[in-house]
Amino acid sequence: MEKYWSRDFYNPSAIYKEGLEVKREVEECRVRLGRSLGVTPAGIIFTSSGTESDNLAILGSFEEALKTIKKPHVIISSIEHSAVVAAAQEIVRRGGEMSVVEVDKEGVVTLEVLKKLLKKNTFLISIGLANNEIGTIQPISKVGRLVSEFRKNNKSSYPYLHTDASTAPSYLNVDISSLQADFLTLDGPKLFEC
Repeated sequence: MEKYWSRDFYNPSAIYKEGLEVKREVEECRVRLGRSLGVTPAGIIFTSSGTESDNLAILGSFEEALKTIKKPHVIISSIEHSAVVAAAQEIVRRGGEMSVVEVDKEGVVTLEVLKKLLKKNTFLISIGLANNEIGTIQPISKVGRLVSEFRKNNKSSYPYLHTDASTAPSYLNVDISSLQADFLTLDGPKLFEC
């Protein structure tokens, strides 16, 4: 009789032997990924896709910001992936605000322009690390320093910095502390093997 189930279909939440083995493998992968990204294993959240990860970072932080900010404001770049744009538009639909920072002729965000868009109610900046269509690489660590300075000057934990780095792991450093980002989206199929 042909075997119809592969290891990929075992439930890591189950208590049967195969499920427990898969759970152990997932947790080992979480540890290895955490080491390579510069975060604790608890900082790794597996989602079903890059789009779901973008939604979790953007809409999840929006929901949290609603607890302390009356009309949360998000900033995205004009060349973001459609998943980021859709999440930012959903924030507007839910009563928040959105600003779009234009890029220069090279497709790069200008820090001076970004700085002018920051407001006291800005809870998140979402800028992709590497654009999959035009190939530009954004200065995320510089944006991170700008965010840190803004937080310090305003005595706030906001804004957070999110970067969709789905296209970057094979080519660029995606260590979250080097990027100075709070949230980092990666996409499994484009990621190095665990």
